[in-house]
Amino acid sequence: MAVTIKIPKSSDEKVNILMGHMGIEERPIVLRIALSKGIFQFEGSLPEVNDNSTGREIPISTLCPGNNYLIIKHCLIQKLGKKIDSDAEIHKLIRKALVYGIDLMIIELSNLDKLDNYLVYLVENLGKKTMVIESQQRIQELLGY
Repeated sequence: MAVTIKIPKSSDEKVNILMGHMGIEERPIVLRIALSKGIFQFEGSLPEVNDNSTGREIPISTLCPGNNYLIIKHCLIQKLGKKIDSDAEIHKLIRKALVYGIDLMIIELSNLDKLDNYLVYLVENLGKKTMVIESQQRIQELLGY
């Protein structure tokens, strides 16, 4: 049986929105972009996924085809700065990074003008993670955290 990652129903619905705005019909492509974004953007530790609703099950081989699983694993180890022994722990981290990446993409999408193309936005802002961090800090200030 293939190992799968279960994402919350709300995240699955967000992926549908992203697919529509990006004009991409292949769900795995959007999921891989979200996973990459989640891994690239997080600082310190990945946020917990509080939504435990039953959504889609995604095979690890779909998210990380070929030798990409090993690359993702080592990216997570490097970002966290600690050794991770079990595949079960890696799978939990992949789930967190995926959901985090989906949420980030939805936030970015909501900040765009309706005429903006999100794919162009992603390319233009590749590597500019301070923009997201500044946005998160501003939201926290507004909410009084």
